[in-house]
Amino acid sequence: MNKTKQRLVGQTWISVISLVLLLVFLWGGSYPLAASSNTNEAKLRAELERIKQEQARAKAMTQQLTQQLSKNRSTQQKLNQEIQYLDMKMNETEQSMKRLESDINETEEKAAKAAQDLDAAEARVKERNRLLRERVKALYIHGQTSYVEVVLTAKDFADFLSRLDFMGKIVAHDQELLEKNKQDQALIAEKKQEIDRYLADLQKKYAELEDKKRTLASMHKERRVQVASLQSQAVDYEKEIEKYDHQLSQLVKEYNRINQELAKVYWTGGVLAWPLPTQYTTISSPFGPRKHPITNKPSNHSGIDLPAPEGTPIYAAESGKVILAEYYGGYGNTVIIDHGAGMSTLYGHIRPGGIKVTVGQVVERGQKIAEVGTTGLSTGNHLHFSVLKAGDYVNPMQYLGKK
Repeated sequence: MNKTKQRLVGQTWISVISLVLLLVFLWGGSYPLAASSNTNEAKLRAELERIKQEQARAKAMTQQLTQQLSKNRSTQQKLNQEIQYLDMKMNETEQSMKRLESDINETEEKAAKAAQDLDAAEARVKERNRLLRERVKALYIHGQTSYVEVVLTAKDFADFLSRLDFMGKIVAHDQELLEKNKQDQALIAEKKQEIDRYLADLQKKYAELEDKKRTLASMHKERRVQVASLQSQAVDYEKEIEKYDHQLSQLVKEYNRINQELAKVYWTGGVLAWPLPTQYTTISSPFGPRKHPITNKPSNHSGIDLPAPEGTPIYAAESGKVILAEYYGGYGNTVIIDHGAGMSTLYGHIRPGGIKVTVGQVVERGQKIAEVGTTGLSTGNHLHFSVLKAGDYVNPMQYLGKK
């Protein structure tokens, strides 16, 4: 009997000890699991915060580079306008050169004519000087014979009057020769001055033309060099923007991957809602390969472009949580909504002040989240709408119920 009691007591203690050990094991196992779960969530949220900071830095760099690229292109446009103006002025100069060549030919003809007139005048002066010298020589040969003696030796009064009239004509002719000689000498001097003025005018026109040609050529070359430098700089900006856009894309993938582990699943399949009012269904640029409208380079369009007037409401394509609501590189002002199950949607080029939601806000399907604009790398008012599955851009049309 005592042995039986002892055996029962021993079994009881064994059961109690086993139960205690089991409870200790269960408690000991559950506490580390809970701690591990909390630690994992904290790590994920810390990683999300790190990614957000990297996104902020990448976005700031993209925005800065986009502004620099825009300023670069604006400067290029101004320089090209100046080059066009210089081309026009150079064409005008060429026309002026042709007109100047015609003026030069005319001036040379006038100079040649003036030289001929000068030669003729000098010949007349020589001839008159010869006549005057002969007159003097004749008077010298006749010795004392004078105009008075010629008149006084007249035979009669009629002869006297005839001789007096003849002598008067001789005197008048001599005076006329002297006067014409003076006039020709004045003409010679005037023609010389005229020729000098022609030559001076020609030299001045040549000098002005050569100076203008040198100035225009120098300015034209300078502008061309500046444009070439800016074009090279613009290529560097575009490469940097592409680099940061790629970095942002990778960060979004990682952010979505982590966020999906923490976020509620809103989308479980089915057709997404159209993101604009139903009257705006035109697609100006589909998903896939295209020539970029800004850079004119081959690129892959990450969504669809839906033209609409500035301020047109933009609606959430599905319920979800807003994970981005700010300026986002080439997309400009952007909203990204995470719908869970690896699905998120992007709404780009929102007008300034047009974002109507905040990060962390839960939105309903069809709720207004923003307004159409043309911020970022955009050529006009439209909505850029993208769908991302597991962080990769996919054709939105297959999720909008359209192929």
